[in-house]
Amino acid sequence: MQDLQPRIEEIGRQLLASARAAEGRKSRLARGIDAFVAHLSDNDELRVRALRLIDVLPTLRDDRQLVNHLQQYFGDAKLPLPGALRWGLDHAGNTAWPAAVAPAARRWVAWLGSRFIAGDSADAAWKTIRQLQRSGRQATLDLLGEDVRSEAEADAYQQRYLALIEALGPRMQQAGTPLSLSLKASALDSQLTPLTEARSSIRIRDRLRPILRALLAYGGSLTLDMEHYDHKATTLRVFRDLLDEAEFRDCGSCGIALQAYLRECEADLAELIDWAVKRAAPVHVRLVRGAYWDTETVIARREGWPSPVWESKAETDRSYERCLSLLLENHHAVRPAIAGHNVRSLAVAMAQIEAMRLRPEVYEFQML
Repeated sequence: MQDLQPRIEEIGRQLLASARAAEGRKSRLARGIDAFVAHLSDNDELRVRALRLIDVLPTLRDDRQLVNHLQQYFGDAKLPLPGALRWGLDHAGNTAWPAAVAPAARRWVAWLGSRFIAGDSADAAWKTIRQLQRSGRQATLDLLGEDVRSEAEADAYQQRYLALIEALGPRMQQAGTPLSLSLKASALDSQLTPLTEARSSIRIRDRLRPILRALLAYGGSLTLDMEHYDHKATTLRVFRDLLDEAEFRDCGSCGIALQAYLRECEADLAELIDWAVKRAAPVHVRLVRGAYWDTETVIARREGWPSPVWESKAETDRSYERCLSLLLENHHAVRPAIAGHNVRSLAVAMAQIEAMRLRPEVYEFQML
């Protein structure tokens, strides 16, 4: 890696220059949304709050209700909100504020929603997908509301995915672009715990098979997302067991996300590569840093357990780069999906890809 350092730094400077140039062309509102999203990207709890607010916004017809929800969700958070909204949260008791500021708040939340949500219907999502395609990008979609509490909800969630596939699959196929979906194991089983791994794996695979069949019928691809550490072993088991079934043994359009902030990530990746080498078709691996660092740390400290995550950003960065190298070196068995917004990581990936002279179809970059 050391001999690539000058090239990594050169690429990093180029990326930062391009980002700054693009930033200067954005509107003030867009820059404000970007700053807010950056904070959400580093805080899982705040991101959940934002998504819940976006989800409930259409039902808040009364300005006072909107003010109360904003106060409840973000009143205690130091966030880069527009001046009027920040002032409003600090003076929520003023009865004159809602009518004056609520319209701007609705516009701001709608803009925020557009950064996270492709649409509230298949037609709306299709428009977003087409916009991305026209700019030379592709999209992978998932559905909100993944934390199911009953088996009936898990069944309903499966049906929502099947409906989405039937709505978008033919359009994507006609456009010559595969429909790419992401899904969390917890969305397909309400009883998922480390103690129920074997039974949960069976239930999840039973609900996942129809989704994968429908997706493959349109030439689509599926990525199994990672969640909290408690779900990691089950998620890996579901992924391998499903693709080891005779029906899907030749499937080359499935993948899984791995989280570099986990101490076990490199070992998990090595094991996954060994398994993938023996398959008739490759899989793809979405390498992310991870979004639950605070939660994992708090739980481990509360219970007196060893922390499953690296304690510092530097350690996570080193883990990410080690896993990245391992992925790129084994691109024949696993297609690297390099996910994240960290300039250093992107530059490292680009420098290694350049040095290895990898073809563009061998890898991809993914961002929120």
